[in-house]
Amino acid sequence: VGAEVEKLIGIFVFTIILAIAVSRKKSLLHKSKEDHLTKSNMTKFFSDDVVKSISFDSSSLIVGNGVIREASILMVDLRNFTKITTGWGPEKILSVISDYQEIIIPIILKNGESIDKYMGDGIFAHFGASSTSSTYAKDIISAMIEINFETKKWSLKRRSQDLLPIEIGQASYLGEVL
Repeated sequence: VGAEVEKLIGIFVFTIILAIAVSRKKSLLHKSKEDHLTKSNMTKFFSDDVVKSISFDSSSLIVGNGVIREASILMVDLRNFTKITTGWGPEKILSVISDYQEIIIPIILKNGESIDKYMGDGIFAHFGASSTSSTYAKDIISAMIEINFETKKWSLKRRSQDLLPIEIGQASYLGEVL
């Protein structure tokens, strides 16, 4: 009887250890999946370099601390968009904004760092603000030239399809940012 009890205790201990290991693996898998999803969502707004530099350890973030850097800021929007779209349905408006963002966003991320915010038809981005960059001025100029070229192509394509041509406006700032 004593040997049987020892076997049962051994099996019980092994089962407990196995259950803990499976639970840890499950937790680790869930955390890994969550981190991957977070990183995937972040790449919609930030360049790969910025995503890699962001720590998921919240202990490294200190409220009230900031860094002053030389950087550039870009604002892009559709000219007269509110006036042009008056009377349009939501589907048509969102279709134009979606087409516009599909052109602009990859250019910004390719040349720069990140998109700070979307404001209706406006896009606010920065170059060299999240991490030090010696090329922030060149990056914003490259982005602006490419945005201008690609949106002119898009406008010509729209015109050839008997759609209203679209014009964009761009503004930039180069200097110290917090």
